[in-house]
Order: sequence, then C-alpha cells, then structure tokens
Amino acid sequence: MNLLEWGEHQRDRGMGLASDAQDRARPHFREAALAAIQRIALRQNTVHANDLYTEILGEADHPNCWGSIWKEAANNRWIVMTDRTRQCVDPKKHRHRSPVYRSLICGGCNVSR
Repeated sequence: MNLLEWGEHQRDRGMGLASDAQDRARPHFREAALAAIQRIALRQNTVHANDLYTEILGEADHPNCWGSIWKEAANNRWIVMTDRTRQCVDPKKHRHRSPVYRSLICGGCNVSR
C-alpha cells in the first residue's frame, strides 16, 4: 500500500467511525440527510452544505459524519463534486469553504453549469 492509498484508507476509516457514532446517537439522521441531499439535487443544478439549512435536519451530533453522507450521495450518482467551493453560512464552521456539487438528477435543470 503506497502513501496515497494509506491516506485514503485512513480517511475512509475515519468517516466510518464518525458515521457509526452518529448512527448510535441518532439512528435515522443519515437517511434524513441523504433524503435531503436527493430532494435538493432533484430541484436545482448544484448542492452545497448551505442548502441543507433549508431542510429541517437539526445538527449532527458528530459533524464528521457528513463526509460519508456526501460520499454515499455521490456513489448513488445523485451528485458529483465540482472544482468550486463556497463559504458556509454556519458561524460554527468559522467561514469554512465547502465543496459545491453538481446535480446529476435534476429534472429539467440546465446541466451545462
């Protein structure tokens, strides 16, 4: 295993641990988050963390669980990461820039963006 593969393995392991912890804290959060991402991707060209504030989810008990949720949405072929980022509006994120994802399932959307 080369260093890049090791890093990816460690990343995926960490996402799994955070996901498991979130599932124990609030068992249906993951399904609700995935459903919210899918709803957003069905109605607009792009999806960003800020868009999830329009959906009623509440905060994650383990914020690092989001990595595996975004990854699953991408694996489901609902979204694909773009090279763009956008600043988060949540003050707890301290102006963090999160990826902008392009919807692959937006019905009637202009897909050239």
